[in-house]
Amino acid sequence: MAKVVKKVLGKAAPNKVLSKPRPNAGGAGLSGLQKFFDHSESWSGGGYKPEDGIHECTIENAVIGTSRNGRAQIDWTFLMTGEGVEGKQFHDYQGLETQENVNFVRGRIETLGIEWPDDPNSLGNALEQACGLAVRIQVRTNQEFTNVTVIDVLEAGSTAGDDAGTTEEAPEAGDSYTKADIKKLAKAESSELEDIARSLEIDPDEYDWDELADAVIGMLDL
Repeated sequence: MAKVVKKVLGKAAPNKVLSKPRPNAGGAGLSGLQKFFDHSESWSGGGYKPEDGIHECTIENAVIGTSRNGRAQIDWTFLMTGEGVEGKQFHDYQGLETQENVNFVRGRIETLGIEWPDDPNSLGNALEQACGLAVRIQVRTNQEFTNVTVIDVLEAGSTAGDDAGTTEEAPEAGDSYTKADIKKLAKAESSELEDIARSLEIDPDEYDWDELADAVIGMLDL
């Protein structure tokens, strides 16, 4: 007779209750990042997942914490404000444990018009300044990864489609760049084109402006 083994099921563990993010005051535990801050450069590079393209949103929160595997990271909370997606929220995470990580964080901070701190323990203050800013972002999905690049800060009352006071017309929120948009950015020698290139893993330092535009256009299949 076959032996019957009775499987005993244990009680399911209760759902873990996530605590409210702590404020960034003090920057405790960040002193070990000093070497990365000293040698940092300005680089720029996700619930709800926004579609690929250009979007308007507000930075609702930005806090320093740790991932599930214990790595130091920044949790950015974006609140969508564009038509049809208004009120939807998503998170973008930036690591803090390598020189490359810190360079991308610095790029985003400086794109937001916030001064980059020399002391890692002051990073929390910079993040607090970012909260509440209305921004325009580019979202691009590469297989299972979603890259979010902050393009610029929107002035009060403006939209991504406004071109008043500028020499180039920005694409409307939610739309992808066109070939003409990329050519305009290259003609204006805009740092926005460099940010787009980096998000596509193209090194802008290896190209002149026209070549960079062609490389980006090729990657975007425009």
